Amino acid sequence: MKDETQNLLAGLLIGAAAGLAVGLLFAPEKGQDARKILSDKASNLGKDVSDKLDKTFSKITEFADSALASFSKETRDSNEAGTSGITNKI
Repeated sequence: MKDETQNLLAGLLIGAAAGLAVGLLFAPEKGQDARKILSDKASNLGKDVSDKLDKTFSKITEFADSALASFSKETRDSNEAGTSGITNKI
């Protein structure tokens, strides 16, 4: 999963960079205006990526916590069942 996430992020960043480069080549604005627009878009892209990463890590953390709680409950239930079985035989 880590490799998939890294590949996705790399693809997003490469795509964004390619889009910015093409935009520069075909931009009708003056250089100073184009740089301002690019700066704003790059800042927004960084915020968007950061927000998406935060949401992704939150979901992963929730899933891991849920899985751990479920595993702990199953282990506890299994131990209790095993203990009561021994007690009943004695």
